[in-house]
Amino acid sequence: MKPNAALLNQALELHRAGRLDDAAAIYQQLLTDNPNHADAAHLLGLVRFRNNDFDSAIRLIRGAVERDPDNPIYHANLGNVFKDAGRSSDAIAAYRRALELNPGDAASHNNLGFVLQAGGMIEEGIDHYRKAIDLRPDNYRAHYNLGNALFLTGENEPAVAAFREAARLNPQFVDVWDHLGTALQRLGRAAEAEACFRRWTEIDPDSADAFHALALDLQQQGRIDEAFACYQRAIALRPDFLPAAASALWLAQRLCDWTATSAYSELVLRRAAEEPHAVSPFQLMSLPGATRAHLLAAARAHSATIAAERRMPQDIGRFGRPSRMRVGYLSSDFHGHPIAYLTAEVFELHDQNRFEVFLFSYGPDDGSAMRRRLETGCDHFIDLAGISDDAAAQRIHDERIQVLVDLKGYTADDRPHIAAGRPAPVQVNWLGFPGSMGADWIDYLIADPYVIPHEHDADYAEKVVRLPHCYQPNDRKRPGGAVGLSRNACGLPATGLVFCCFNQSYKIE
Repeated sequence: MKPNAALLNQALELHRAGRLDDAAAIYQQLLTDNPNHADAAHLLGLVRFRNNDFDSAIRLIRGAVERDPDNPIYHANLGNVFKDAGRSSDAIAAYRRALELNPGDAASHNNLGFVLQAGGMIEEGIDHYRKAIDLRPDNYRAHYNLGNALFLTGENEPAVAAFREAARLNPQFVDVWDHLGTALQRLGRAAEAEACFRRWTEIDPDSADAFHALALDLQQQGRIDEAFACYQRAIALRPDFLPAAASALWLAQRLCDWTATSAYSELVLRRAAEEPHAVSPFQLMSLPGATRAHLLAAARAHSATIAAERRMPQDIGRFGRPSRMRVGYLSSDFHGHPIAYLTAEVFELHDQNRFEVFLFSYGPDDGSAMRRRLETGCDHFIDLAGISDDAAAQRIHDERIQVLVDLKGYTADDRPHIAAGRPAPVQVNWLGFPGSMGADWIDYLIADPYVIPHEHDADYAEKVVRLPHCYQPNDRKRPGGAVGLSRNACGLPATGLVFCCFNQSYKIE
């Protein structure tokens, strides 16, 4: 064996054993003796990469590529360094060259898919994930990455299938249980999601994030006491975990646990001023002591996170004015839901000579009479459930909507990324979320002089438009209910004034 070959083998053994400094010293010696030693440059570059010295790694591996330009391994590893260094376009070019030289490189297909997906080229990324899986069906990360990409495009069932395969291949892979649970939640399968989050807590019992995810799922199922206990566990594991503390506070209010409410209120209110992005604007509304400034700061921080992730529909330019104004209403509540009962007659009362009414629904069809009424009470009822936020925004834009009214805001089952894409030239916040969305994609907020006095206008990011009497409509066609309750049945005295609260208990201060 030649001396250089023996030294290289010695360095490789040290490298594999994790003795990186010793290996690097030999690689450097080989390069000193022979500056054209491509393998030594490449391997020393990998050591620098392991040490997060991206600039040195890029310089060294590029040197190896210059000495041996047809080596696919060099290009693939150069792509890996570029990927981790955040140089996406360079990473894409390196991976493409590696695949030109070696089309059967499953790892490069997977890595290229990841970088393409991160750059918004999701469909092309999916193609490369599928190629990686065809080449290496046992590559659990390729299945996992495919699941994430499918989830982003709204293909929820295929995403679940991909995540399940990743979990089968590597049951100890924590991230897949998180993402599988989240995908199942989107499909309304909370019990299956619960099993995933419980598996996560079993694999990593010290993960505050795992208990937080489990708590959110239990809360969605209405199992408030269990959810509250999981939030408390998450906080015990991470005392500064503000989202968990805010959720625990909200549940403490629902449980009328005033001791816990008081304890968590002080923590959340103090931290909300420092980290407004970490508290849900909706939860903050019911927090005792929260000021209008707190609420606006939280809304602005929440909207900034959404804005950073949005993509505008194609061909976003203005369009000609149609004979009737096209007004769209966006919600997940077009079924047997309070919002539907409040608005059903509003949609029916639009002047048909002046307005063309679109209802854009991304919620479930519950088969109710209210759902059927909504479908027939407008000009166009368009179901957006099951498609991605980007596709939904594009569909709204393609319908040439002039005014889009978001009836959800930041409430349960919201999809603010749809409106964040600016599919309509004028966008309005109304009814579902009684506060500012703090968003640059919402122009107006519909209110009245009582819920938002004129002197409070500065506390709203939107321009406030006031109806003359009350911002909240109601359905005059709805028959009155036959209550059939007596004072005695409710445990009340036979005489005297009865005070009633029609809110959920978390709204009691």
